[in-house]
Amino acid sequence: MISKKNLIAVGPQEIIICTNIDKQSISNTRISGNKTIVGSLKYHTIFDCQFRINDAYGTANDNPSDNIVFKDI
Repeated sequence: MISKKNLIAVGPQEIIICTNIDKQSISNTRISGNKTIVGSLKYHTIFDCQFRINDAYGTANDNPSDNIVFKDI
């Protein structure tokens, strides 16, 4: 399952969706840079989730994330 720990981890990472995602299970979650999120053959749907690339409150020295790729979703 896609986890918040994987999304905020520093460094490049490919994350494969192992279950469909809905707002109840993950919402308003930050994604750090250099992530590829890939849908699997059976699970490839994201329902009404809110991913963001910066801090929700705009803390000092918080640069937006870059190089985020969604594939087969």
